[in-house]
Amino acid sequence: MKLKYFSLFLLVFKFIHLNAQQKDLSSCDLNKYVSSVDRLYSVNDEIFNGCVYIPLNSKIKGTPYLYKSWKNASIFISDNIYNIPVKYDLINDKLITKAFSKDGKQQLLDINKFQVDSFKIGDSLFINSKSYNLLSNSSPIYLFQIYQGNSILLKSIKKDFISTYSDRTPYGKFSSIKNELILYNGYHLVNIKNRSSFLRQFDENLRHDIKLFFRTTNISIKKSLVKELQRLMQYCDSLKNE
Repeated sequence: MKLKYFSLFLLVFKFIHLNAQQKDLSSCDLNKYVSSVDRLYSVNDEIFNGCVYIPLNSKIKGTPYLYKSWKNASIFISDNIYNIPVKYDLINDKLITKAFSKDGKQQLLDINKFQVDSFKIGDSLFINSKSYNLLSNSSPIYLFQIYQGNSILLKSIKKDFISTYSDRTPYGKFSSIKNELILYNGYHLVNIKNRSSFLRQFDENLRHDIKLFFRTTNISIKKSLVKELQRLMQYCDSLKNE
């Protein structure tokens, strides 16, 4: 029993420490958090080592989430895998799960992003930027991984709140999903906006063949499906491996 509460003390201390350093933890409610941990600690403290999540105004038109309904996901933390229902908040880049407090009420929790290595919803894998030492000077973010080979092709997926108020949207609205392609070459991240910015990431002796591949397949950087982009990356890797 003493060991449990000593561990709980360390967990709360870690919470306070992170809260003092990270702006995105400023909405945490420590009392509610502790009551949730007290009930759930014996289940798995890695998943529930997070903050109470305060949902955005439900009167705003649209949804802030990747999927409106709860989806089963696999959460990868160190060498452990947790299969739990989640929602992915694209406005705040937060992964949300649900638990129950001591009095039986449902509690939404923001899973600690500093622990999560990656998570998978269906066939979609989202990696934490810290996993590849990306954005080392910034808070970590989740990125959808399209392809991993000689280079890694990623996609930033987000939504914005639009402060446009009318009879139809008296509380504003959430935007549709916005995508941005990102290439990681092992050293730094590069935003890929078009074919030219993509081609510049490869040696000059490879660019002619890649241009020809673009022409023959009609692949579009902005509009192509994931499978088409994977095909493009596989071709680029085949050129490098020749």
